[in-house]
Amino acid sequence: MPKRSTFQINGVPVDTFKIQPSERLGAGLILEPASAWGNVINPAHLTNFSAHFAPGRTWLPEVAVDARSQALTVPRFRRNNPPKHGLIAANGDILRGEITAATANSFLVHSGLDELRVKRDRVKAIVWLGKPLEPDAASASDQTEPAELNQPLHGYSRYQNPDLKLLISVLQTEAPGLKFKLPETTEHKASFRFNGQTVRQALDSICGIYHLVWRVEANKTIVLSPAPPPGNELTQRTYWLKPDAFGSAGSVKAVLEAKGVPFAEGATVSWNPDSRQFTMKNGPAGHTKFAALINTDFGGNLGPATHWLTLTNGGSLGLVVDKFEDDKVTGHHPVYGRCTIPLSEISSIRSGAPPASPAYKALDHWQLVYAPDPTLPGAGEEASPLLGKAPKSFKLALLGGGNFDLDEQKGKIVVLDFWATWCGPCVKSLPALVQSMAGLPSDKVTFVGVDQGEDPEAVKQFLELRGLKLTVALDAQQEVARQFGVEGIPHTVVIGTDGKVAWTKSGYDPEDETAAAKKVLELLSPAASK
Repeated sequence: MPKRSTFQINGVPVDTFKIQPSERLGAGLILEPASAWGNVINPAHLTNFSAHFAPGRTWLPEVAVDARSQALTVPRFRRNNPPKHGLIAANGDILRGEITAATANSFLVHSGLDELRVKRDRVKAIVWLGKPLEPDAASASDQTEPAELNQPLHGYSRYQNPDLKLLISVLQTEAPGLKFKLPETTEHKASFRFNGQTVRQALDSICGIYHLVWRVEANKTIVLSPAPPPGNELTQRTYWLKPDAFGSAGSVKAVLEAKGVPFAEGATVSWNPDSRQFTMKNGPAGHTKFAALINTDFGGNLGPATHWLTLTNGGSLGLVVDKFEDDKVTGHHPVYGRCTIPLSEISSIRSGAPPASPAYKALDHWQLVYAPDPTLPGAGEEASPLLGKAPKSFKLALLGGGNFDLDEQKGKIVVLDFWATWCGPCVKSLPALVQSMAGLPSDKVTFVGVDQGEDPEAVKQFLELRGLKLTVALDAQQEVARQFGVEGIPHTVVIGTDGKVAWTKSGYDPEDETAAAKKVLELLSPAASK
């Protein structure tokens, strides 16, 4: 949606104007001073120019869905040492690792085997990553939300008195990966405008108009239901608990339900054992029941924040305040310890948690997930159910930059080899496969190795050490592998010029290392084209 900006000279407001997201390329402004008639450009000298956000608001870089997905996937070799923090740059790039020290000018970050010093002005946001979940547990996690919720809408349109189904159909078109489940009846109608919001923001606005609440269920399903009646409104409360309060349970909500905590429609929970922060949005009965169980079943409450400080840089901080002074506020935080905040950096002080800002919502629920381990099958060509069928299109990030888009390969033979550096049979089969494919015409054949859930740097080092020249697409969460029915690696798929799967094979056969190349030559032969 358009951002409202105020232009001031010497602290005096001069003008207020709106900037559409599509017109904004950064955090600055281009000024073109001119005469009253607009036909002469006059020189101007600016001093002490600065741009900043209104208190309580902050700018967040747009992070691509595939980049976020890849950053939150922990590869096999990092299981014993997963990253703890994600640093987001202005262009949306993400650096995973652990911040071990910070100064006024830089952060010291351990990323893999490297120790990096990152300048503070290059970091626009830092996310505390949740402890990794196994793939099966991730699908049921209370903290995992579809990345599509933070996707910006591209359409700008206004609807006069539409019904709910029409508005949700717009969201469905913009975010086809989501599924929506609507209530049976919604008689209320009101005007609505789509103007560049994220899917989440539009969903919040729609629910507000139609007196609904929404929640996320399995398989990226968004369930809309009537809002609680007056007197039973949902309220959000934050508790600081011990790190092992919920043990190793995959679903915190399931644990609470088993202990008799009721959940109203639209209720949500979020638990971060690293920050020891448990947040529950629930009705009065749910909060009352949980408060009665804190000491007996969850190890006691470390003490909720007495005050929430909204900072001038857009952030917020909950503290158990010890003392208010003329120039500062001092208090205690369970993770940061004793904190002293200059009064000049505080915009407002509240006794309750402030509403979550769009930036906070976009960075919430960043939950690490372990990449699943494929099984290793026996060798042999398979009678795949995909044979003779056109596979679903997909797009994956490439190791060297850019993307591999299956739709862009129409009219060519495409060979996909699903593999990983830790897979012994893959390592044995790859050199002969790369060599046999190198002799095929590149204008007619595209060969891509589809890596399964590994760190890009590890893949790059593997190829360099072995001198292999291979185009690698990064299937971070193995979604494309599942799409092709891959149950073990190596797994090779050949797609013909007609866009249909012509051949598949799983496993490594040392007696027939060039089987894929033979199939491609067969498809290239004049007889095959008749």
